[in-house]
Amino acid sequence: MAEQVVDAFAAHLLMIEEGDVKRSCTLFVTDRRVVVMVPEGINPRIGVVAVVAFVAGIAGLLLRNLTLFLAGLGTGFVLVLLLALADFVVRQRKRSRVKRLTPEEILRAYRRNFEIPYSDIVKAKHEAVERIETSGLNRIILPSLPYITHLVRFETQKGKYVFMIERSDIALFLDLMNRFVHEKIEGNQT
Repeated sequence: MAEQVVDAFAAHLLMIEEGDVKRSCTLFVTDRRVVVMVPEGINPRIGVVAVVAFVAGIAGLLLRNLTLFLAGLGTGFVLVLLLALADFVVRQRKRSRVKRLTPEEILRAYRRNFEIPYSDIVKAKHEAVERIETSGLNRIILPSLPYITHLVRFETQKGKYVFMIERSDIALFLDLMNRFVHEKIEGNQT
């Protein structure tokens, strides 16, 4: 019998070894494993163009040339916004294209994709955690209110993985995990 993708969930992979950096990912739950797709966006080296524009703006400031300063600053901001938008669009297209592939093709699609076979899971844990968003404009402009986020931790023979799953998806995800790795789940709370 061929491996079937039962469902897909939007999530964030917490990179604990990198200081809790969040990476957007998609979890494809199959009858044998969880396939994690971490979509790649545009090449970050393209951001050098925006840095050059900001450097031109700083040079204009040092040379006391208001036109060069404003042009460099404005161009830098516009380029950063365009690059962020392009990166978002590229990731979304890749994410929608991958949903039609088999689990093996998903694994081979991008170099950062990986799998968590159910047989490798030693322990799985779900916990609801209160968090405060501390990045971006929220930290500077708006006061941040605490919110509840759902973490799913997988401890495998190869390593540990922590995923943040949307509140609307957590019940279905936990039901699937109960179906496939019921004996390995600890602290099962909803």
